[in-house]
Amino acid sequence: MTTQLATTFVPHRHHGMPPAHHPSFALLTLVLNEISHGILLVTSSAQVRFANRVALASLDSSQALLVDNDNLSARDPVENSQVQVALKACASGKRSMVTLAPDTGQSITLAVVPLSCASDDGGSDVAAMVALGRRQAFDPLALQFYVKTHELTYSESNILQYLCEGFRPAEICSKNKLADSTIRTHIRNIRHKTQARTIREMVSQVMMLPPMASSLGNVLGGANRFQACR
Repeated sequence: MTTQLATTFVPHRHHGMPPAHHPSFALLTLVLNEISHGILLVTSSAQVRFANRVALASLDSSQALLVDNDNLSARDPVENSQVQVALKACASGKRSMVTLAPDTGQSITLAVVPLSCASDDGGSDVAAMVALGRRQAFDPLALQFYVKTHELTYSESNILQYLCEGFRPAEICSKNKLADSTIRTHIRNIRHKTQARTIREMVSQVMMLPPMASSLGNVLGGANRFQACR
């Protein structure tokens, strides 16, 4: 059985992205804001037309990337030239990956993906999707979604995060000055609630979670000034 998707929700080569007042744009905004990866829609000249909630939060804390007057750029001039080249390369359909490594703070990798939605007939001038790489092996927003779903306690969620970061139970005991029996009890409770047979299986469940950001809606919420794909 073949399922057909409504074409009105698909960015079209000639008609561009749906305008801000179109129902399709509202739906697109909702979808992108539910994803726990930072996503920006950008023109070939680096003008930001949309940034989801996670992207805005990442930009606020980033030492490598910024938006100034709605213009996306890297703080380092050499790295900024790499970002601009990657955006311009989208015109020829080329995908790029750029890693920004500031002297202070964490590095961040950008995936620059061309979008066939720029047009000359009054449609959108969006040329690329810029996806921001996450800075941890596991997705912290998805982890919080997982914690809420399985109704883990505050202590259990902390222990689970340590395990996802690669700490062994003995190391968690040492870092938190807790008895081994206490840590083992928390781990046993987490396994029971999540139906995981082992610690490895429990961590694997977290690593394979879908990228859900809604668990931090109250933290990531607020007005988004990049609302119109012009």
